[in-house]
Amino acid sequence: MRLGGIRKMKHQNKTINKVDIHELLTWFNPSYPIGSYAYSHGIEYAIEDGLINNSNSLHKWVRDLLIFGTGYNDSIIINTLYNSIVENNLSNFDDIVDIAYAMKPTKEISLESAQQGISFYSIIQEVYNSNELNSYLRRVDSKITYPVITGIIGGYFQVEKHNLIYAYLYMRFLHIYFSYFLLTIFIIIST
Repeated sequence: MRLGGIRKMKHQNKTINKVDIHELLTWFNPSYPIGSYAYSHGIEYAIEDGLINNSNSLHKWVRDLLIFGTGYNDSIIINTLYNSIVENNLSNFDDIVDIAYAMKPTKEISLESAQQGISFYSIIQEVYNSNELNSYLRRVDSKITYPVITGIIGGYFQVEKHNLIYAYLYMRFLHIYFSYFLLTIFIIIST
């Protein structure tokens, strides 16, 4: 049976909801209403502090975030939560949620991740009203972060894991580049 971008499938007497690539790309579209444009992941500070002052330093800063920082950490969180959902390992699920919540290095980045996670959670909960999915989402309680919700959604809908992580990272870093672009325009207009 087909419901929008979701395919309901039977596998070993269990219904599996599979998401197609169009649904995945919708979730990580820059216009998906999770508040991504309200946050820049600290780029203002990096510019103000002189860490970013041209396109080359921006490229290096984003590359380091992707390889050594948030991108790397979020990928691990998404991957392990995805696995805990697929394997129904609630003990591992709870541990990863705790770790993800503790891994946000600043108050601002913690707020950014929480707000985007809450927004993503709210939309998904409203659109895909499922008791099983909602039980995972409620289990997170107040420790919501964007990668946690992404891992839960990906595991529940059995999205191809590498596509899920690529789409998430692409969206996250697209917003950083866009923020840099807007800040550059603002600086040019202001001077």
